[in-house]
Amino acid sequence: MFLILCCRTNLTLQFHDYLYKAGMDGGADAAQELYTQIRTHVAECYPDRNTSGYDIMVQIFYNMEGLSHKLKSLGVFKNPNEMAPFARAFSLNKSLFSFIDVGSGKERADHKVRGILSACSAAKGHR
Repeated sequence: MFLILCCRTNLTLQFHDYLYKAGMDGGADAAQELYTQIRTHVAECYPDRNTSGYDIMVQIFYNMEGLSHKLKSLGVFKNPNEMAPFARAFSLNKSLFSFIDVGSGKERADHKVRGILSACSAAKGHR
């Protein structure tokens, strides 16, 4: 079993505006687009392997309040509460995808990333 792990932080505008504006549908579409892009990239990086069975895990750590207000100030959202349906649908679209609100402070996201990498490293040692 192979696992492709992608952890992201500081997403000010990592997705197209139209996806954010589409709410739940946009969150689901964003997850599907990201999944397809990662799947394609991995296949291109390893052309001699069958990567179709590789699991792809995406963990996005963000500050919901901060990002919501930033997107509102840029005219993407009319109301900061529009972020929650997008994030929820993103997380529900793929079983290994999560949009995780860690609040403000860079250390909070870093703490989560270090924890996940540590757990993956430990799991690799117990095959």
